[in-house]
Amino acid sequence: MRTPQLSLLVAAILVASASTVTSAYSQQTAPVPNVRSFVQVIRLKPDMVNEWIEIQRNEVIPAQKKAGITSRTTLTTQVRNAFEYSIITPFPKWEAFDSDAPL
Repeated sequence: MRTPQLSLLVAAILVASASTVTSAYSQQTAPVPNVRSFVQVIRLKPDMVNEWIEIQRNEVIPAQKKAGITSRTTLTTQVRNAFEYSIITPFPKWEAFDSDAPL
């Protein structure tokens, strides 16, 4: 007699725990926002590197800040192409390319 009651109790516990796990899983998964990035690869002549860096520092970055661009990552390598820079700029929507350039 105890076996049917025990199996009903076990079944009830399994159903309750499964619904708890399912509801906990659905609460933890939030939609991941789309991350879009504009990537520029720039190759410079060796004698123009310092001038390019000064233009970026004094003109381009302040203009981008004024235009509302919140972050920008500039990467370079010391191994192969020492005069190559990659600039990664995130943008929220594709409509950003329809507006005027910040410069």
